[in-house]
Amino acid sequence: MDLTEAMYAATESAPPTRIDVDALIAGERRRSLRRHRLTAAGVVMAALAGTLALPQTGTNPPPPPPCPEPSFDDGFVVDDPPRVPVVEDCHATTARLSVAVTAVVRRELRWVDLSPMPAVVQRQALHRVGYSAGFQVGPDPILHSTVTIEVYASKSSPAEFRVEAAIRCPRPNIIGNDCAVTEVDGAVLLISRRYYPGGVRSGFSAEIVRPDGTGVGVSGAGTGLEAIPPPFGEAEIVAIATSPELTLYP
Repeated sequence: MDLTEAMYAATESAPPTRIDVDALIAGERRRSLRRHRLTAAGVVMAALAGTLALPQTGTNPPPPPPCPEPSFDDGFVVDDPPRVPVVEDCHATTARLSVAVTAVVRRELRWVDLSPMPAVVQRQALHRVGYSAGFQVGPDPILHSTVTIEVYASKSSPAEFRVEAAIRCPRPNIIGNDCAVTEVDGAVLLISRRYYPGGVRSGFSAEIVRPDGTGVGVSGAGTGLEAIPPPFGEAEIVAIATSPELTLYP
């Protein structure tokens, strides 16, 4: 018997194996399934851990804009401390006034295209406690009117502001401009009117000091390059300045 015949004989008479092939395949499938499940669970846990590690924008809002204290060394602050101390936090004031200014200008200048809207109120350094917002009127980046609103804690009482306004009013900055001082519900209001050469109205400003200590200044100007008057009048500027929502003592 040669080698080939011997191998065939051994194969035909080999002892039965104790390995169940079907059971082996089934077990391998179960192990493979367990590995896939463990791998999937690991991926889910890793993703969850990464999600928890990232900032949650829905639950953690971005920090509010900074509220820098006015600098007393650079010559910006020119007035004394306010007559009535302001107790509201700066961040709370900017948020509240942003809503209030937006509502006021939308009401009083509802036909005017203003930007930015909603209003962005920021702390400013001219007064010890003061906030301001500015608007462009119309889409043209050059030929546009402007509106500026300032809310500040006044150093003067209405009576003291009346004396100051009486001094400022008879001496306008430019010949041909005029002004008026009046009283509104215990507050003193200074109205200034400005003109282009030739008598065309160039703008208005209104400044008021109220009994609660709030001072409000509103200025509206036309396009200086083309001498175009602003698309609003004195009444709208005064209505903004006298709006009770614009206060530092809510």
